[in-house]
Amino acid sequence: MITSSTRKPDLREGRDFRELRNLIFRFRSAYFSQLAIKQNPLLAEAYSNLGNVYKERGQLPEALENYKHAVRLKPDFIDGYINLAAALVAAGDMEQAVQAYVTALQYNPVSSMTVQCRRPPPSCSTKQFSL
Repeated sequence: MITSSTRKPDLREGRDFRELRNLIFRFRSAYFSQLAIKQNPLLAEAYSNLGNVYKERGQLPEALENYKHAVRLKPDFIDGYINLAAALVAAGDMEQAVQAYVTALQYNPVSSMTVQCRRPPPSCSTKQFSL
């Protein structure tokens, strides 16, 4: 009879495995985003993806830099504005975050992605914003 104390741990179920899998995913995402940027430095989506990697790593200045570069390259890039806004919220810059959300709404007011942004984040006072 095998008891729980004698059973070998299944790494696929453990926290360590999930953390390793996420680390590998972020590394690969960063690598392929940088490779795409080398191939085409005007590819806004690659900068936004790289921003996502930096944001997940907690490197907000680098994330913000990549998101801002993405929307400069492609001013109608709604996903770029949404990503930028989320990073700005994480950085505590609510005023700029709202501006990024508003810009996304201006490009496509009925987008399923922007509809969820019509309300300010829960940490914000609704008196501050009117969309």
